Amino acid sequence: MASIRQRAGKWQARVRRKGYPDEVASFDTKTDAQTWARSIESAMDQGAYQSTQSAKDILFADVLRRYMHEVTPLKRGAQREAEGIQFMLRQKMASYSMTNLTPAVIAGYRDERLKTVGAGTIIRELSILSGIINHARKEWGLPIANPCALVRKPPTPPGRTRLLTAEEETRLIDELIPVRRRSPWMVRW
Repeated sequence: MASIRQRAGKWQARVRRKGYPDEVASFDTKTDAQTWARSIESAMDQGAYQSTQSAKDILFADVLRRYMHEVTPLKRGAQREAEGIQFMLRQKMASYSMTNLTPAVIAGYRDERLKTVGAGTIIRELSILSGIINHARKEWGLPIANPCALVRKPPTPPGRTRLLTAEEETRLIDELIPVRRRSPWMVRW
């Protein structure tokens, strides 16, 4: 059973269950406190409860830095990914705690970036963000949902269909002739 009391003009709800850490939250109304306490108790009874207290204390910037130092160096494109993470560290979303990193925050970042870069860049950045958050969830045990999964990605830009002109092909072949390579692929059609 949860205990609910009035404290400093707010209603404080405390849920205590064996095998779980104490959960405490403050609300403006007693009804909100009772509703929250029932939802926490219900989740605990069903075994589906996961405390998000640890995620409240962790900033997204801390997760980005840890990922950049521990995981990124092991990747083939480490330098490029590290540069992208350094850019993200300077953005407003890096100052949010992990529990406050909502799809609306990620969508705001997407919309702001769309003013300066193309859709392909945004798709890659959202993919990096999603990968970082999933890694934090799976490997580091961060009890949060991935907000990137709920953010709409911009439409994929069409691919390139450009072919060399006859003049460009001639210039390319002329540049390759002094090299004198005997590759079957360097033969003029």
